[in-house]
Amino acid sequence: MESVEFKLSLYGHGFDDRWPKCRVLVNDTEFFDGVVNGDLDVNFTVDLEDDTKNKLIIDYYNRDFKKDVVLGSDGMPVKYTAIYVNNLEVDGINLAHTPYTNSYQEIYEPWYLEQNRDDFPNPRREDMQISWNGQWILEFTSPIYIWLLENL
Repeated sequence: MESVEFKLSLYGHGFDDRWPKCRVLVNDTEFFDGVVNGDLDVNFTVDLEDDTKNKLIIDYYNRDFKKDVVLGSDGMPVKYTAIYVNNLEVDGINLAHTPYTNSYQEIYEPWYLEQNRDDFPNPRREDMQISWNGQWILEFTSPIYIWLLENL
């Protein structure tokens, strides 16, 4: 078993009293549940069994399509809510672009799921902005240093 330290830097974009909420989990263990209003650091340590597949999950769950997006006269959003994954460190190692190239998002927003998959792919890849109810997922294996060597 190994203990792994995570430092996750998020940014919550919102307006008025509308701000995104999310949960941060590794596998089924929750480390944060709350509002992301501007910059937020979520730091935690998790114990991982050796030779296991794991998931870091950011679950954006409170988006209301009718209240959290304001469209301008051109039909484009002028106000919206979203969560940005700004940075991720594992055991003091900055993962840089690794989360971008190795993560995906599973969207569960009903409106999104009704759309054409060519225009609204699911899962979404190479996307550090979480703008729909859904989960941003980074899969990794333990021991973490082997995974880091293979993915950095």
